[in-house]
Amino acid sequence: MNNLIKKIALTTLLGLTSLSAEGNHYLSGELQYLMAEDNNVLGIQPADELIGSELTIFKVGYGFVLPKDRNDIFSGSRFGLYGAFSNTEDMDIAFGLDFVLKNENMSFYGFRPYFSGNLGLGVRDDKGSRKRTSTSVNKYTYVSTNDLSALNNPDTAIFQENTTWIETGFAIGVDYTFSNNVDLEIGYIYQKRSYEVNYVLESSPEIENSLNFDQRYNGIQVNVSYDF
Repeated sequence: MNNLIKKIALTTLLGLTSLSAEGNHYLSGELQYLMAEDNNVLGIQPADELIGSELTIFKVGYGFVLPKDRNDIFSGSRFGLYGAFSNTEDMDIAFGLDFVLKNENMSFYGFRPYFSGNLGLGVRDDKGSRKRTSTSVNKYTYVSTNDLSALNNPDTAIFQENTTWIETGFAIGVDYTFSNNVDLEIGYIYQKRSYEVNYVLESSPEIENSLNFDQRYNGIQVNVSYDF
């Protein structure tokens, strides 16, 4: 975690402490379905062969919610922490900070717009796992217009360390209040993960590929929160 993330985390935690004096607590459960955008690393290697193309994520949140009877634009907004896991071939675990901004006074037949965002860290338990790749390109045979030797040569990636990432994202959608303390949110979500992967190819085990690359996702989220 770099210094910027540490500063953001500290500032957010201090803000949560001050908010707790005037708001309520909340617990939330969220389901996300994300699809990866097309992306190649090392010039030609499809990223989804290394990290997957779909994510189904279950996320649990806890924090503070501003009173819904506040007479300002942030009434009912939430600020807190989250933990998440997903159903890839190997277990994904992530944690971080998130927020949901909305205005309880801005209602259209019971529905309100919201905007949310998050910043977190994640790890995948994939050390030692093996994944088939459609190319045998490595960091020393980066494919260019003059080097297509690895184009149609399938191989197997053997992961040397657990995959890690930093994740950031935002979502927009609509919120509906079922009661004074139960809310449902449904919306579009965009997420970017900055991955660090470390693997060797079965055909060239002496060459270690330590790669850093960004992967972008689009999807939907459904969140239920309970204030207390």
